[in-house]
Amino acid sequence: MASQASYDELMKRVLNLQRENTDLRRELHSSSSHISQIENDSSAMKDTLVGVRSAFGGETDTRTAAAACDVATMSDVYASRQTLPTAMPALDSAFTDRSKSL
Repeated sequence: MASQASYDELMKRVLNLQRENTDLRRELHSSSSHISQIENDSSAMKDTLVGVRSAFGGETDTRTAAAACDVATMSDVYASRQTLPTAMPALDSAFTDRSKSL
């Protein structure tokens, strides 16, 4: 009888660990997807920043633009909690408006 109770306890622990493993895998997948989206958005922002700097006759060095964009991206994502795709139309609009006035 004691061995059956021990077996039942081990089975409960195994089932709990399997559930926890499933939850952790789901969370890892979600986090990986989120990171991938942020990386894609960051790349798009870098490209936009290079275009904006070119339009204003500023620095077009990709490394400089990338560093500036990384800071802006971190600020947007972590400080204001807005997603980068939300910010893109406003930046595109500002770029278009400024290009028309030149």
